[in-house]
Amino acid sequence: MAVAAFDVVDAGAVLAEINEDFLCCVICLERYSDPKILPCQHTFCKKCLVQLAEKGVADTDVPVNDLQSNFFMSSLLDKIPEKLVAGTPKVCEFCEENKVTSICVECQQYSCTSCTRVHKKTKATQSHRLLSLDEYQETKNKKPFAVQPIQYCNVHTGNQLKYYCDTCQTPICMECTIIDHKVHQHRYIKEVADEYSVKLKWKVRKLKVKADETETSKKSAKAACEKLKTYCKEEEAKINKKTDEILADLRRQIEAVKQKKKRLVDQLKIEYTARVKYMEIKVDELEMKYGNIVSTSSYLETLVQHGNPGQILSAKQVYQQRIDGLITMETKPQLIPDLIEFKPHPGRDVVGMLATNACQQYCSLDNIPKQLIKGDTATFMVTTRDIQGKQVIPLQVVEARVTKPDGSSDDIEVLDNNNGTHTMMVHGEIDGKPRGIAIDNDGYVYVANSNNKVQKFDRSGRFICRIDKDNDGLNIPNSVAVTDDVPCRVVLADRGNHCVKIFAQ
Repeated sequence: MAVAAFDVVDAGAVLAEINEDFLCCVICLERYSDPKILPCQHTFCKKCLVQLAEKGVADTDVPVNDLQSNFFMSSLLDKIPEKLVAGTPKVCEFCEENKVTSICVECQQYSCTSCTRVHKKTKATQSHRLLSLDEYQETKNKKPFAVQPIQYCNVHTGNQLKYYCDTCQTPICMECTIIDHKVHQHRYIKEVADEYSVKLKWKVRKLKVKADETETSKKSAKAACEKLKTYCKEEEAKINKKTDEILADLRRQIEAVKQKKKRLVDQLKIEYTARVKYMEIKVDELEMKYGNIVSTSSYLETLVQHGNPGQILSAKQVYQQRIDGLITMETKPQLIPDLIEFKPHPGRDVVGMLATNACQQYCSLDNIPKQLIKGDTATFMVTTRDIQGKQVIPLQVVEARVTKPDGSSDDIEVLDNNNGTHTMMVHGEIDGKPRGIAIDNDGYVYVANSNNKVQKFDRSGRFICRIDKDNDGLNIPNSVAVTDDVPCRVVLADRGNHCVKIFAQ
C-alpha cells in the first residue's frame, strides 16, 4: 500500500506539471478556453485573442474566428479535468455520500462500490471501463493511453475509431469502411499512428540538431557583436594615441587635429554602428528561428508522448509542411562583415584615415587613351570602391602591370593619393603611327604603321603578333585589308615597292 500511495502522489505531481506547462494560457494564466493556434504555432485562448485584437495589440493576417482550433489541446483539457489535477476526491461523485473506490474511464468520474454496480448495469454505460483506484493509477503510470476515453466517430455515433483512411487522411470507424470509404485504402489506426510516430521522432531529433545549430549561431552572432564593439574601441584608441602624439609636437594645430579626430571617430562609430545593427538584426532573426524550432519541437514531443493515434494523425497535415520548412531553414548565416580599420599616416600633418576592403569588380580606371604611341605618356587614375560601389580607402595594396606589344609585361609605380584614388603613369611602346587599319570577322585589328610593320591586336588593343617578317622588305605600307577566308589573309599595299603583298596567317 505504501508503494501505491507513492505512485498516486507522483502521478498527481505529473498532472499538476502538465496542467501548468501545457494547459494554461500565458495571457490569462488560466486553463485554455477554446484554444486557437496562431500561424506561428503558439496557442492562446480565443477570448484572450479577441480582447487583444479589440485593443489593437494582436497583429495577425488571419481573423481570430478563422484561426484553427487546437484539437489536441482541447482533448488534453477534456482528459485532464481540473479535478484530476487537484487529486482524487474522497466522496463518490454520484451519491456524494460513500467513499470512492472506482473510476469510470469514459466518464472520468469517481464512484463508490454501490454506484459502480449501478453504472455497470445501466444500459447507457454498461460498456464503460470501470477500474479500481489502484488499477487506474497503475495503468495510468505505465500506459497513459490505456486510461484515456475511447474516441468515437462523429458521423456514426457510438462507433469507435479503429481504422485510418489513407485516401482521405482521416480516422474512421467500421461503418465508414463499408459506407463512406468503401473503395478507399484503409488500415488499422494504431498501425498508421505507430508508423507516423516513428517519423515524428526522427524529425524531432533533426529539429533538436537544428535547435543546437541555431543556438550555436546565435552565440556566435552575439560574440561577433561584442568583437565588433571591441574593434571599434581598439581603433578609436589608435586614433587617440596618434592624435595625442601630434598634439604634443604641434600645439598650434591642436584645434585642427581635434576636429580631424572627431570626424574620424564619428565616421568610425557610424560605420561600426551600422555593422553592429546588422549583427543585432542577425541575432534577432536567429532568436526567432530558435524560438520557432524549440516551440514546435516541444509541441511535437508533447503530441507524441501524450496524444493518442487519432490526435497524432490529425496534426499531420497541419505540421508536416512547417516541420520540413524548419528543418531546411538556414541557421548558419555569414556573420562577420567587412571591418573598418584605422591607418595612421606616417607624417605629422595628417592623422590618418579609415580603410576597408575594396571590391575589385567595382573599382574603376579612368583617363585611358585610345592608343599610346612610343614616346607618348599617359596618366591613369584608379578609383577603389567597396562592394556597395562607395569610394573607399582600401586595406589592400593597389598594384598595376602593363603588357607591351611584344607580349612582355612590367610593373608600374602606383601613387596612393590617400583618398581612395591612385595615380600611375604609362609610357607608349608601339612604334610609329598607323597608316592603314583593317578588322576581320572575329574582331581582330590589323595595323600597317610607319615603321614598315604589320601588327595584329585583339579588340581590347592587346598585341597578338606581327604578320610580316624583317626579310619581307616592306617599304611604306599605307593600306591594309583582310579576306573572308578562314583563317583570313592579310592584303597589303606596299607603296615604296609599288606592289600588293598577301600574307597568310
